[in-house]
Amino acid sequence: MASKEYNAESIQQLSFRDGVRQRVGMYLGSPDMEGVYNGLFEIISNSVDEAIVGYGKKIVIGVNSKSAVVQDYGRGIPRGPKGNIPEILVTLLTESHSGAKFNDDSYRSVRGLNGIGSGATNCSSDFFRVVTCRDGYAWKLEFEKGIPTTEIAVKQESTKQTGTYVYFTPSEEVFSAEPINIDYDVVCKKVKDMSYLLPGIEFVVYSLDDKTIENKFCSKNGILDLLDDVVKEPLIKSNIHAIAENEENKVEIALRWSKKGHSEKSFIFVNGAECPEGGSPLTGFKAAITRIINKELKKSFTGELVRRGVTYVISCSVSHPLFANQTKTKITNADLRTLADRAFAEAWKDFSLRNPKELQLISEYILKEDKAEKAAEKARNTVLSSTHEIETAAQKKTYNVEKLKDCMKHGPESTLLICEGKSASGALQTARPIEDVALYAIRGKIINAKTNPIEKVLENEEVKDLIKIIGAGFFEKFNEKKMNFGK
Repeated sequence: MASKEYNAESIQQLSFRDGVRQRVGMYLGSPDMEGVYNGLFEIISNSVDEAIVGYGKKIVIGVNSKSAVVQDYGRGIPRGPKGNIPEILVTLLTESHSGAKFNDDSYRSVRGLNGIGSGATNCSSDFFRVVTCRDGYAWKLEFEKGIPTTEIAVKQESTKQTGTYVYFTPSEEVFSAEPINIDYDVVCKKVKDMSYLLPGIEFVVYSLDDKTIENKFCSKNGILDLLDDVVKEPLIKSNIHAIAENEENKVEIALRWSKKGHSEKSFIFVNGAECPEGGSPLTGFKAAITRIINKELKKSFTGELVRRGVTYVISCSVSHPLFANQTKTKITNADLRTLADRAFAEAWKDFSLRNPKELQLISEYILKEDKAEKAAEKARNTVLSSTHEIETAAQKKTYNVEKLKDCMKHGPESTLLICEGKSASGALQTARPIEDVALYAIRGKIINAKTNPIEKVLENEEVKDLIKIIGAGFFEKFNEKKMNFGK
């Protein structure tokens, strides 16, 4: 099929608004609930950024299934004319790369640096209302599908209060991959995690449908409270905790081992918001913990083994964060790797000097995990080897079992006799009907397949012989229809 003509007339240029509404995944991650939550937390991040630089000690979030409200008590978003722009607030919420976070004059160590998030949330909403309280007045501006309903913010009332109020309804037309259903519990979980990064800042989450439903989150000890919350059965009581910083950035690390072995649990934050993919600080931490603990134990364990059972939190305060994507799930600033390495090294040194007994507990735990891993690997190899041997025998229909006295025909009417010892075998061998009765002799009591692990059962040669002879496989691969004997 011939393609349509491709020339200058084929080229289209989308406005920021149209780009967001047609390709929301480029701006908010995906056209589903993940994108809706990303939009909500772009708005919350603006309030967090105000709190980070010292304005506002309380952030209030209200949600129902289709809409959300975010209110802070910061300085309020600037509004009014600028040059030939009649209302800067319209520009901030409808054009990309608009904001006050491109230099250090107004903000340092904040998350929202691309000047895209709030505008993307506005343009992807059916309705968006912002009220900014500053300069003694409250000013309101409303949008429908990213288009302002007035050219300037409308003065509402005089007020001594400062801060910003945002209400919006995400668009079903934009987030079309699944029905919009903002989950109160999901929002609470994300906000609770955020509160650990902002000690002293109070977050209130309530239901827009039932205002009696309300949760408050306020951390006193920051990421140490997060560890206390997550690690229910700690191997050690002391915190392994340190901060490393330079003129621009700071990395704080805290970690603890759990008594119950599990894969590592990680929480990576940058400027008060979670970065689930981690990036450079995660790389630095992993390199440091592997290097330092191997040196401590005089071993060469893998990083995965060293981190088994560890829950760790890495919180970064970064003046000029460089993210790998617009949704800011991975940070790439190179010096964060060095700072994370240094923070763990300092934390471990301080911990090991102060807590030699707990250090011994960690050492014993890692050595025990290594021993268990080697045993598990041996067990896996045993099962794989035995399975291959048994399946090969089944395919070739040859048993190569020395002690088997086989019958002439197999099937539902044939019988396999299992006896104990040579004398019993000898007597039965002369007495059995050779046409349909086979005979196999075991030595004493055979291993119990019900109470022993599969790898130990398969180490028993007599069990393997019987599996081959019966021909129907074993455990989850057992197939009754393939049995060579009916009795």
